Amino acid sequence: MARTMKENNDKTLSVTPVFIDGDSLTSLKKLKANSVDLLLCSPPYVNLRKDYFKNLDGFISYFLKCSAEIKRILKNEGSM
Repeated sequence: MARTMKENNDKTLSVTPVFIDGDSLTSLKKLKANSVDLLLCSPPYVNLRKDYFKNLDGFISYFLKCSAEIKRILKNEGSM
């Protein structure tokens, strides 16, 4: 998960995106607080993940935990 920022000759910043493929909650917990400018994730395809979540309550519980982690890692000016 390397992220680089460098200053170009025209004084603009260049950012290398980081793509993380894995369990959302596990991956989010590994990131530092207030460190993410933009988070892009898949929509909650709960109907397609019936094998993963036993019921809607299980999905909601998992989603709330992920939401708390997303809030923690996004910078104040960050977007999702």
